Order: sequence, then structure tokens, then C-alpha cells
Amino acid sequence: KLSYIRNNKADTFHLNNRLGDEKITGLYQDTKGKLWIATYGNGLYSFSENNLQHYTIQEGLGDDMIYTICSDDQNKLWLGTDAGITILEPEGNITHKSFSTLTSKNGLPDNIVRSICYTGEDEMIIAMQDSGICFYDLKKREIVKNSFFSQWNHGAIKDISYIKQNKELLFVTEKKGLFVIRSGQISIYNQSKGLLSNEL
Repeated sequence: KLSYIRNNKADTFHLNNRLGDEKITGLYQDTKGKLWIATYGNGLYSFSENNLQHYTIQEGLGDDMIYTICSDDQNKLWLGTDAGITILEPEGNITHKSFSTLTSKNGLPDNIVRSICYTGEDEMIIAMQDSGICFYDLKKREIVKNSFFSQWNHGAIKDISYIKQNKELLFVTEKKGLFVIRSGQISIYNQSKGLLSNEL
């Protein structure tokens, strides 16, 4: 079951046995109110008007192991997986052609993508298992790499957040604490800076 708040009231809907036992890794509600459910192991679900749809590699996903889900300025869904990024155009009837992928073949530094976020400025930020962070220019449709991450050795990045008004990038690592980039300066917060643990 999934719980939600509507009109200041909490409610729950039951998916019965339609949704497997796989871990839910992300939820996203699109501009039309459809709820998208990402799982680690059983692909992607959409839920709208009591109708549950299921999408896997058979339908066009790059991989059924999904870590994260978000959207860009065109309402396309970006899914970070164990096999790169799957981009879904959710308008109309979803077919195999609705899906496209970004992988190492397209210049992605690492195919295991743990987190993605949209900056609001024609750019996606992509966090990876072993290669830090890279960026995707939505206008030029190309991957942009930052030299700071060329020799990344701080382990997997679990989550990222971008604060547009301050142009701050925050990202959480598995074992090296919290990193904050603001005005070109990097700050690291770990146990020595007061965190209870470096494993976040």
C-alpha cells in the first residue's frame, strides 16, 4: 500500500498483489496527476484512476533495477538504473519508441546511476556509483564532465539536491559524508565536522 495526502487529509490506497515485493526506490507525480513508482528489481509502474500499468525491459526500460526518478522541463521522466539512464516520454500511448537511453556508449562515465536532479536551468545533474557527478545539457543534448570528478575516489553518491536560488549543489556519499559546492568552493561535512557518521 501507499499513503498520500490530498486536500489536507491522509489516505491510503492498496495495490493488493499487483505490485511485487521489490523495494520502492522512488515516487513521482507528473503534471497530469499520474503517480510513477520506481522499483529496484521490477521496473516502473504508473498508477492513475485505479489503473496500474507496469513497464520493464520488455517494454523498453534500459534496466529493471531503478535507483531514482525525476523529470526535466519537458516532463520527460529520467530513471537512474544499473544500466545507465532511461528517459521516458510519457505522453500518449507508451510504446517501445517512448523510451531512450543514455549509457557509457553515449559518454556517460558510469552506467550505475544513483541519483538525478533537474537544475531548472536546462541541465540535469547525474550522480553515479564510482565516477562522482556529471551533467547533461538539455539544449545541446550532450554530457558535460567536471574536472573535479575526473579522479573521484570518495565512493558512491547516494543522493543529490540543487538549490537554484543559491546555486548550491549538495550530495550525500555512502561513506564520506556530505559535500556542498557553492560559489566554486567545496565544503565537506563528516564526523570530524560534527556528523554522527560518515555513512549517510
